[in-house]
Amino acid sequence: MNNKWTKSFWVFLVGSLFLISCSDHENNQESGEFRIKGQLLGKPGEVLYLERFGGGGDLLVDSFEMDASGKFELNGYTDSPDIFVLYTNPNNYTYLLIDEKEEVQLTGNIENLDLGLSIDGSPGSLQLLRLKTRHKHLQDKLDSLQRELLSKRDTLKEVILNEADASVQAHVSFLKQFVDSNPHSLASIAALFQKIGQHRLISYEEDLDYFKKVDETLTQLYPHNYHVKDFHSKYLKMHEQYRFEQINASMIGIGSTAPDIDYPGPNGENFRLSDLRGKYILIDFWASWCSPCRRESPYLVKAYQEFNSKGFEIFQVSLDKHHDQWVQAINEDGLAWPYHVSDLKYWDSEPAERYKVSSIPTNFLIDPQGKVIDKNLRGETLLRKLDELLNP
Repeated sequence: MNNKWTKSFWVFLVGSLFLISCSDHENNQESGEFRIKGQLLGKPGEVLYLERFGGGGDLLVDSFEMDASGKFELNGYTDSPDIFVLYTNPNNYTYLLIDEKEEVQLTGNIENLDLGLSIDGSPGSLQLLRLKTRHKHLQDKLDSLQRELLSKRDTLKEVILNEADASVQAHVSFLKQFVDSNPHSLASIAALFQKIGQHRLISYEEDLDYFKKVDETLTQLYPHNYHVKDFHSKYLKMHEQYRFEQINASMIGIGSTAPDIDYPGPNGENFRLSDLRGKYILIDFWASWCSPCRRESPYLVKAYQEFNSKGFEIFQVSLDKHHDQWVQAINEDGLAWPYHVSDLKYWDSEPAERYKVSSIPTNFLIDPQGKVIDKNLRGETLLRKLDELLNP
C-alpha cells in the first residue's frame, strides 16, 4: 500500500489506544497464525484489506472481495502482539491489536469500520476500541463545553472551564491507572502519547516514571518487537531532552534574574520587559492555537483586574505564527493589558528559547527586582499567590 497509511504509527496513537492480548484457547493453527472472519454488510464488491504496521513500512497481509452475504475471512501470521489496520479506503479503517493464534470475529457495517464494529476473540482489539471510544467521548465533551463557553455570560465561564478541567483530569487519571496496571502492554505506549489537540495528556517532564516503567517492562518482554524498539528509541531521546532542559532550566530557576524580552506588539510597537521593573510581573508564554492556554485566560483576566492597581502586570509572549489569529485571540479572551509580544516564529520563538520553554502554557512570576520567584502558576494557584504577595 502506498504512503496513505505511512503518516506514522504515532499519529494513530493520538486518537486511539491498543492493548496486548494473550490467546490461551487451543486450536489447530500453526504457531503464530491468526484468523479474522465475520460478517460486514453494506457494500458487495468492496475490497477489504489487512495490513501490518511497523518493520520499516506497511505490509499487505491479506485481502478479500466482499459479496452480498458480507461474510469474509482474512489470515495472517505474527509471533508477538502486533498492530494491523483493516480498511477499505483511507477514510474507512480501524486498528486491531492481534496476538498469535487468535481467532477474531468481526460483525458490523463495512462502511463504518472505525467505531462501528463488534469484536470477539481479540481482547487487545476490544480494549483498543474501548479506549479509543473513551478518548472520543472526552473530545466530544470538550467540544461541547467550548461551544457552551462562547455562548455564556462571563459569570458562568469559570464554571464551564472547571468542568472541562475536571473532565481532562479524570481522563488523565484513567490513563495513568491504565499504565500502572498494564506496563507489559503495548497499549501503555498509546496511553502515554495520547493528546487533546496539541496538548499531551501525560507529559514526560511531570510523569517520567510512567515512561520508564513501560520502557523497561516492554523491552524485557519483547526486545525484538518493532513498536517496542521504536518506543525505546523515543524514550531515550525524551530522556536526553529532559536532562538537557533540566540543566538549562537551572539558569532561569527560582532566584535567578529573568532574561530581558524586547519584541514587537500587535501594532508593531516594541515592549521591553525590563521597563516594567518595580512591579510583580507574570511572564506568560501562550498561543492562540493552544487550548490549555486559552482555558487559563479567565484566570489571567481575573488576576489582572484584582491586582493590577496593587503593582501587578502581565507580559504575554505568544508562540503564534499568524498575526491575525494572535490578535483575534487577545480580543476574544479579553486580554486587556498592553504588554503582548511575539516574533511570530511558532516553536522557533526566540523569547521561548531564551526561557527554555518546551511546552505551553508556561509562566514565570518575577518580583520588582526582576528575580524569578515562582513558575507555572495555574488557575486559582496564581490568584492565591498574588493575594499572598499583594494583600499581606
